[in-house]
Amino acid sequence: MNPDLAVQYIIETLKGLECIHAHNIVHRDLKPANILLKEEGNGKLIPIITDFGLAKKYSDAGGSLMTQANVGMGTIMYMSPEQIKDARSVREPADIYSTGVILYYLLTGKYPYHFPTQREIDRFLSQNRSMAKNKREALDLLLLQEGMKSPYVIILTQEQIPIRKRNPAISSTLATVVHRAIKKEISERYQSAKEFRHALENVV
Repeated sequence: MNPDLAVQYIIETLKGLECIHAHNIVHRDLKPANILLKEEGNGKLIPIITDFGLAKKYSDAGGSLMTQANVGMGTIMYMSPEQIKDARSVREPADIYSTGVILYYLLTGKYPYHFPTQREIDRFLSQNRSMAKNKREALDLLLLQEGMKSPYVIILTQEQIPIRKRNPAISSTLATVVHRAIKKEISERYQSAKEFRHALENVV
């Protein structure tokens, strides 16, 4: 996506995230599929955050990382390291991390780690129907063929790929903002949606 447009969409998304966090709610499942674009009267598209199925008020948060079906809460490649370790206690910075990964993806078409994208999984599945019956099986086969580890292990242990290596056209200033948003250590990340938004507005 054009960097200016991607940044503007994320700035508007962060305004919504500020409102969510102001009500002591953490979303826990931010990803492109959960951000819809609403057309205003002037034809402008405004991002709208949707799907609060995993959202919890901090005071009510409970449960464990894994569901009974052994599926992680949240969508793996957008999940922060702390959410993988302990989904019940994540706070605002976990949503900041997810939003940062979304921006990284919009700017490059890939994740911050060496991992198959949804498009690559779909392509593999369509070309290998005799080997894989569904996306999960397709992903497992792709990981095996590429010698990749579990996505959980990748996020917790591997270094992130510099965004300018994915897309050299991105400015160093924007790259710095994106990388701070997706720092593995919570203390090194933006601590609020407002802080992240202001950083992006300074880039603009």
